Amino acid sequence: MKNGIKKFTCVGCGKSVEKSCLKGAKYCSTDCYHKNKPKVKNKKGVIKKCVVCGKEFYVPMCRTETAETCSVFCANEFQRRNKIEITCIQCGKKVKLSPSFKSQKYCSDRCRYDSEEFKQMLAENNAKNNRGHLNNFEKMAYALMNEMGINFTSQHIIGGKFTVDAFISSKNTVVQFDGDYWHGNKDMFPTPDHRQKKRMALDISQDAYMKACGINVIRVWQSEFKNIESVKSKLSILLD
Repeated sequence: MKNGIKKFTCVGCGKSVEKSCLKGAKYCSTDCYHKNKPKVKNKKGVIKKCVVCGKEFYVPMCRTETAETCSVFCANEFQRRNKIEITCIQCGKKVKLSPSFKSQKYCSDRCRYDSEEFKQMLAENNAKNNRGHLNNFEKMAYALMNEMGINFTSQHIIGGKFTVDAFISSKNTVVQFDGDYWHGNKDMFPTPDHRQKKRMALDISQDAYMKACGINVIRVWQSEFKNIESVKSKLSILLD
C-alpha cells in the first residue's frame, strides 16, 4: 500500500487526524498504538507459580517447560540457591560462589594479584620456566661460575617477588648477568629507548629492595665477557 493524505479518527484516543499514512492506518501515532492496542485473546500459554516468591505469572507455550521464576530478580535468587560462601584470604570479604569454585580463595582478580602468596607462585613458576629456557649468555655465565668453583643457586626467588640469575647464600650475594641491550648498558646505548628505560628502572628498584634486605648485588654486563679474566676477577670475591 502506498502512503497518501488520509483523514480518520484514531481508534485509540478518538483524535481526528489528517496525515500522510498507509491506507489501513487506524492510530494517530506509534505511542498511541502501543498504549491502546487490543489485548491478544486466546493465549495458549499457561499460568505457573514462581518457585522463589510464589507469585503466579503467565508463561508462553515456548517456555512452559523451562520457566521457573516470575522476574529477573527471582531468577537471580533462584540461581543463587546452591551457592556457597567463601571468605577472601586477602581482604576478608565474604562472597557467594558456585559450588564449582569451592577452592577459590579470593573475591576478585584484584585481590588475587595483590596477594603475596599469588605473587610468590608466579615468581616460582617463572623461575621454573627460566631454568629450562636459558639463553646462551646465561649458559656461559653459569658455566664460568661452576668452573671457578662458586656454589650458587640459579634462578633464585628473592622475597617471593622476583627471580635473580644466581644467589650465593654463603656470601648473601646476588649476581645478575645483564644483556647489554635488554638492560640498557649506557656505555653501548647512551640514549636508551622506552623499553630499555622501563627495564633499567626495574633493575634499580630490585637492587634497592635487595640492599634494604641486606643482600649484596653484583651485575655483570654481557660485553664484559669479552675479557673472561676481568669477569673472573670481579667474581673472585664469591669464592669460599
